[in-house]
Amino acid sequence: MADGIPCNREWFDMSPDQIVSAVADAGIVGMGGAAFPASIKLKPPKDKPIDAVVINGVECEPYLTVDHRLMIEKSEDIVEGIRIILKTVGAKKAFLGIEANKPDAFEKMKMAACAEIDVQMLKIKYPQGAEKQLIYALTKREVPPRKLPFDVGVIVQNIGTCWAIKHAVTECMPLIERTVTISGDAISKPANLIVPIGTPIGILLEHCGISPKTKKIILGGPMMGIAIADPNIPVVKGMSGILAFEKLPKFLSGPCIRCGRCLDVCPLGNIASTMAQAIESGAITEYDKLKVFDCMECGSCAFVCPAKRPLVQLVKQAKYEAARKKELHKK
Repeated sequence: MADGIPCNREWFDMSPDQIVSAVADAGIVGMGGAAFPASIKLKPPKDKPIDAVVINGVECEPYLTVDHRLMIEKSEDIVEGIRIILKTVGAKKAFLGIEANKPDAFEKMKMAACAEIDVQMLKIKYPQGAEKQLIYALTKREVPPRKLPFDVGVIVQNIGTCWAIKHAVTECMPLIERTVTISGDAISKPANLIVPIGTPIGILLEHCGISPKTKKIILGGPMMGIAIADPNIPVVKGMSGILAFEKLPKFLSGPCIRCGRCLDVCPLGNIASTMAQAIESGAITEYDKLKVFDCMECGSCAFVCPAKRPLVQLVKQAKYEAARKKELHKK
């Protein structure tokens, strides 16, 4: 640390602005994947008072266990991080959601929690950890389309972010390392590793015994992660998992059979088949009505589609093309 910067601080003696500055100086971001600057969430607009903090301990993507291990091994640090967040935003209550498949983490957090933190066990359901779904599950508040948690008096932070905030505020610790899950059927020694930001993922895969027959590497979870071709990509702040697979499902995409399964599983109640039809026909004027831009790309529709339609890819393509046209109009 630079001269003159204290490295042991009592957070309850700090003002909210000092805490926000400490978090910003440490480079803390959302550790669940989005990597949105945590300091911005800690300073909501003055006309959006916050009375509840939602903490995401769900970790609903298969294979990923980073937050699970943090809750078991660092429960007291996480609770202190939550208390810091409560003070900073002026909220009186925090709601921590943990899925029922993590009973050990639930017990640890329940024991460590103070009166201001309501630890709740949630149903095992994907995508339970999505921001708007989690807010509703814990507080019964609905965030309207195109609105943010601020608009219903809530901010959401991830378990890993709480842990990082605690160390940034009390120890001046910048975000220079993170925990990453290394797993998949092509990994012989799956593990959660604490690694420096910038470490090439190939080194981590070799350390965990990656198979020479690996056919796909995914950054993130299997539902919302992205496939990569170059293992020299570095670990970044929002990278929660690195998965490697030997076995890949084989399928051919066919025409929509109008079964309605995509509607049954969509957490927003969207009809993915109708969205896809509009996207393929280039009907941009229909995107708003069909809630294309509200889609969180969770992949549930594509997972259950018997015709194996590339529904998520179509939505991503539509969002990209719409944004590109908007930029062209500005010029």
